[in-house]
Amino acid sequence: MKYQDNHIMKVCKISKIHKKSIIKCMRNGDYQMVIPKLNTSSFIVVIINEIGEWKSFLHCYIIEQSTLIFATGYTKKEYRRQGLSTKLRLYVINEYKTVIQKFESLTMPDSHSDILLEKIGFKKENNKMVKYC
Repeated sequence: MKYQDNHIMKVCKISKIHKKSIIKCMRNGDYQMVIPKLNTSSFIVVIINEIGEWKSFLHCYIIEQSTLIFATGYTKKEYRRQGLSTKLRLYVINEYKTVIQKFESLTMPDSHSDILLEKIGFKKENNKMVKYC
């Protein structure tokens, strides 16, 4: 199947195909992560290339019906520093800004996440980055 490059899709239920896509995306990467588990209050947004391979993904979940957490994200090594993580976060914010009042993100030490989040309006609040809508 052909896709438009940098197409964003939302995954609400992990299947064997999605698990394989996550593993393939993280193969030969610097970080080890557990495959996110999804439930009724969580989802993954994904950027795919023209042949359907995952370039970058972001696991999100909603708590208390008004706060959305950017949990874990990963971008395949050869696609880093191209703004894909920013694109995913902006997509989620745009999709949920009318029903979510607060977006939160915990950041990893030595990652570029703090800088990325500041550029899209997040502020440091204790040990996390926060954006209010």
